[in-house]
Amino acid sequence: MSVESKNILRVNAGKAKEVSDALLCEAPMQVLINEENYTSTMRTAGHDRELVRGILYTEDILAESNEYFDYSVLEPDGLISSVNINIPEVFLCDKNTERRNMSSSSCGLCGKTSLDLADFTITDMTLRADAPFSVEQIKEMMAQMAEQQIIFKETGACHAAAMFDSAGVCLTVMEDIGRHNAVDKCIGTLLLKEQLESAVVMTVSGRISYEIVYKAIRAGISFLVAVSAPSALAVDMAEKAGMVLIGFCRDERLTVYTHQDLITLNEREN
Repeated sequence: MSVESKNILRVNAGKAKEVSDALLCEAPMQVLINEENYTSTMRTAGHDRELVRGILYTEDILAESNEYFDYSVLEPDGLISSVNINIPEVFLCDKNTERRNMSSSSCGLCGKTSLDLADFTITDMTLRADAPFSVEQIKEMMAQMAEQQIIFKETGACHAAAMFDSAGVCLTVMEDIGRHNAVDKCIGTLLLKEQLESAVVMTVSGRISYEIVYKAIRAGISFLVAVSAPSALAVDMAEKAGMVLIGFCRDERLTVYTHQDLITLNEREN
């Protein structure tokens, strides 16, 4: 279940009323590879297979959509759900399995046991798009994501990510209590549908951190758009990779941080 009802006391303008409120559920999921613990993450239950596929892809464990992917749900241990991924040893190497700790719902990097500084300076690929998008198209894609944030509308506590193709057609929208989980669910969904290569734009709720840009680069995304601000490292990574990075996309404004020439404007102030 993604949502749970609780009786609460709501106070408005000095008046109190007991009502039933919808709360977003957060629960741990343990991921095992070949029956050995790989990581545990806090997530919103639902689309777990897509989440695991996205994690394995962005962690560079199963980097191709057609690679062997044997997924099984184990017996739950109380609150914790466990899934096991059987992967032939030929596809694995030591560097790919160095994640052993709990990752919170707010950070997909925290569970790593070691950091490779090379991950922060991706320079061997370019994501520069063939054609620009207009400000109006970007706003429309953000509006489409917001319209499909069903759990957020019910609880007010859920992040979202969405993927769009070069024509601005929505390919998938996913929600989760964790920003990075929502992104991984989108990537995993399109991998399982063999549609990831069609994705050009990713929209996300919340801020843009290093990990969100890194996952978008791994997925080949050319345009990354968010409701809030990016970090300085996120901007640097997007600039080097050829990605258009847009923040504060809400109401009637947005801020283009990188590769501004790939956004068409009606007018520009001098």
